[in-house]
Amino acid sequence: MVELRFYWDGYAVFEDEDENVEMELVESYRCETWEECCDECAEQSLDWNDDDLVTGESDCEETNREFRRIEIWDEETKEYKDAPQEIHDYYNGAVEKLEEEERKEYEKRRREN
Repeated sequence: MVELRFYWDGYAVFEDEDENVEMELVESYRCETWEECCDECAEQSLDWNDDDLVTGESDCEETNREFRRIEIWDEETKEYKDAPQEIHDYYNGAVEKLEEEERKEYEKRRREN
């Protein structure tokens, strides 16, 4: 089994600017291969759950997150370490592929209407 942690800078913008928040978001995936971990995370990237962001009293106007890094569990040292560039490249490619598929689907629906 392989375990990867994905890190993002997340933020929420509220009607009352004093309530705006920034925080680090972390998701862990455990699969047979690191490719499967990346694919699962990429599938969630287009419709991510923003429930982990701190909420404010006023209406939330926007939430977003920006990808930062990936760590991989090292069974020998029993700690997480920075994932190799190959894993970052694979993950970014998987996200880009899904975004392109979503754009094509959107354009197709637009042409049909």
